[in-house]
Amino acid sequence: MKTLVYLLSYLRSSSKRLKPLPEDIRQKIRILFKEDHITAMSIISIFLLNNLHLNIARVIRCIIFLSDGNINTLKKHLEAAKSDARDVILWAEYENLEGTDLKRIRDFSEPFNH
Repeated sequence: MKTLVYLLSYLRSSSKRLKPLPEDIRQKIRILFKEDHITAMSIISIFLLNNLHLNIARVIRCIIFLSDGNINTLKKHLEAAKSDARDVILWAEYENLEGTDLKRIRDFSEPFNH
């Protein structure tokens, strides 16, 4: 709860502008993270405040998909996106990552419920 209070106060005082997460992303976080969904939302929001260039729905959807409802895995993929967002897109949307014949099996540029 302290994290959420801190986050809300930071958002009010910050000159940075964080665009709100689309509803499909917020809903997926609630479903995947269950009782930890507030913690997950806080982690994602703070990360995006510090990395505004990564506030792209497709990237965020990929990170959430890869996290599979695990806070530690979420943090790991947020850090990976900071290095190169294309990595998390590749891991989430494609198969046959070891071969040369990549095949796209998901499209996270579309909402989760699409």
